[in-house]
Amino acid sequence: MASKRKGNNDNCDCSGEEAKRWKAWDLKFGNRVENEFADEGGKMHDETKAHKVKGEWMGCRNCCGGQWQANRAGSWWMLPFGLIGPLIGAAFSLLFVVISVWALRFINAGVQSEFISLMASAIAANIWVFFAFSLAMGYLDFLVKRSPLAYMALSPVSNSLGITFSAWIIAWVFRTIGSLASVGLLSQFGTLLRANLPVVFVAFLAIGYISMWAMRRK
Repeated sequence: MASKRKGNNDNCDCSGEEAKRWKAWDLKFGNRVENEFADEGGKMHDETKAHKVKGEWMGCRNCCGGQWQANRAGSWWMLPFGLIGPLIGAAFSLLFVVISVWALRFINAGVQSEFISLMASAIAANIWVFFAFSLAMGYLDFLVKRSPLAYMALSPVSNSLGITFSAWIIAWVFRTIGSLASVGLLSQFGTLLRANLPVVFVAFLAIGYISMWAMRRK
């Protein structure tokens, strides 16, 4: 009887050890499954985020008519310089304007044209206006190429500013030619255009934003 009871105790000990082993294996298996699910969840989260970002970029690309990618392709020279890239560009523009004034005066030394003389004097008198315009356009261009959202927000500003600056130059040309040739109509047109430069800016700014809105609706 003693021997039989002892055998039963041994069986109970073995069952207890086996239960511990099964419990340890179950815990290890559960931790492994939990870690694998966590890894898969993280991958799915990253993939979802990547698809979301890609979708946003694709949406912006479509709503901008692909113009942002085309504009950004021309920004390679800014990349090594960062924020000082537009300043460097404005400095080169200033140098170009100075060289142009010297060239006009050199040419006029032989031609003796009053129009060329007035043009050279006007450019020299407004040289800092040209520099400020170049600097503003450079930084607008830099910001526009940072993201599609910046393109949508600032591209109309950049375009309308460029058109207004061109209108300012055209107004000066018409006024000067009208004064030299004694053509009152040209002078009046130049004076009217110069007086309405703010209207030109606002009008083309509105057209630019309407165009962006139309592209977004496509």
